[in-house]
Amino acid sequence: MQSSRPNLSMTLAPFNCKVPVFHELLIDREEARTLRAASKRMGDDSAVRARWSDAWILAAVDWAADADLAKIIAAADAINHAIPTIEEVEHAIQFLGAAGLVRYSDNSLQLTEEGRRVCKRTETKDIFTTLDRLHAFLKKLPEVNDASNAESVLDRSTYLSALERYETAIAEELPELYGRGTSSGNRDADDGSSA
Repeated sequence: MQSSRPNLSMTLAPFNCKVPVFHELLIDREEARTLRAASKRMGDDSAVRARWSDAWILAAVDWAADADLAKIIAAADAINHAIPTIEEVEHAIQFLGAAGLVRYSDNSLQLTEEGRRVCKRTETKDIFTTLDRLHAFLKKLPEVNDASNAESVLDRSTYLSALERYETAIAEELPELYGRGTSSGNRDADDGSSA
């Protein structure tokens, strides 16, 4: 009898990388191990739950390949056509850090080995399906103890500096969007018509 299981590897556009698709039992065992480890680190008497934006930031860290905050913002924008707010980035740093999935230092985010495994297990061809799978996984994690969030981990000036670096890079890459390209008046004058 033919099995209806998916192919063992799929191509993730646009990066053309091979993504393993695990059998459900393997995912369950790996997921259970990750959840147990996260529970030990995070505690269960807390108030902060996973958000969809945490999955978005986690995917951006994966796409940006452990980069500085400006590149994480760029990856987040490429994924969702939106720029994450400082509050979304800070929540993700705190929640994902407490879960042992990312490390934040020197204004950059890096996936831990566990974070890499989670990202690989949830990857699909469609980024929004991947985000939904990441979010479903994150929602199973225990809440982060509210006391660990007492102080801000992301300085506003650090966030704004990263945002400015990203906007500068985009302005250089796409000057016509920032008023540095050919004006519409000049294009109209070159169409061969006489006024």
